[in-house]
Amino acid sequence: MAWRMWREASRADLGHRGGEREPGEGSWARLTRLESGEYAAPLFWREGESERSLAMSIPKWVSIESKSWSQTRIPGPPEEGDFLFGRVQRFRPDLSRLQRAYAAILGNLSPSAEVFRVQLDHCLDRLTGRPARLLDAGCGKGTFSFYLSERYPEARILGVDLCPDLHALGSNLQVCEAIRERTGRANVSFRQLDLRELDAKGEYDLIVSIHVLEHIPDNEQVLERFVRALRPGGYLHIQMPSEDHHEDELECGELAEWAEEEHVGREYSARELCDLLEKAGLETVVCKTDGGWLAKWAWKQGEFRRFRGQKIRLALLWPLLKLLIRIGGRAQDDGQGNAVVLMRRPEAT
Repeated sequence: MAWRMWREASRADLGHRGGEREPGEGSWARLTRLESGEYAAPLFWREGESERSLAMSIPKWVSIESKSWSQTRIPGPPEEGDFLFGRVQRFRPDLSRLQRAYAAILGNLSPSAEVFRVQLDHCLDRLTGRPARLLDAGCGKGTFSFYLSERYPEARILGVDLCPDLHALGSNLQVCEAIRERTGRANVSFRQLDLRELDAKGEYDLIVSIHVLEHIPDNEQVLERFVRALRPGGYLHIQMPSEDHHEDELECGELAEWAEEEHVGREYSARELCDLLEKAGLETVVCKTDGGWLAKWAWKQGEFRRFRGQKIRLALLWPLLKLLIRIGGRAQDDGQGNAVVLMRRPEAT
């Protein structure tokens, strides 16, 4: 498909970190030179009366000497599912070379994140329309922020995290920025934020919070801020532990100790969470757990080995465990896992 590329792609100040221009019709918002020699930029085009944008990489054969880009033929946006979840981890500076090489081949390396991704897809498939503004509330090292940026390349994604030391080696936001610069993703950005101070109003089409609330004291006020930040017709997706899931953690002492220290916020069952959000004015779309014996068994085999430092065993087992999690995650909900909810803010009348 031929996409219209607006004119006046400026070469001013194009160094390693790229040149800056004001976004809008007739100009690039940012042009960044990647290590591969390609240039990454947001692409603007029109559909009817509305302007759309797409994060893309400009192939080497497109000359940046030209200032008239208006009819250049380039590939359209990637198809959904035409990417490997977590493969961006190969750019994480806090991982070893071996771990990065493994991520380049098999994608995501975390058993828990694989479980969460299966449930995220289950909920995203139930959205009506494609979200334009997304918030990854508690983005960690960006695994789901980048996943959303691939699934919705025309959207703008903001990942926020409470990161005490922004410059510490391996800190969450430092890792996110390193990955973003290496991949040239122009539709995702990151900043430091305490979710208890989220002040957005009617701004987002989709808010995703995956295993974050249990780490926040007084997380009830965070739920209130999520509701306020949604646009009419917007969706809120939350995953978090419930009491029923702690029996699995107790089977691994190291994991139980970590959870005891880190989970300082109130935990809800899926039904409790839906009831609370319904009282705040949202409608329930999905109310379930990620329970299922096959996925739970595969998660245990992987996560327990990870906490016990059995890296070689986990690396050998991981392809099989990953497949079992994907199959088991789609099985019937047994009501004994983490809470998984998708809520919708009604359209304004």
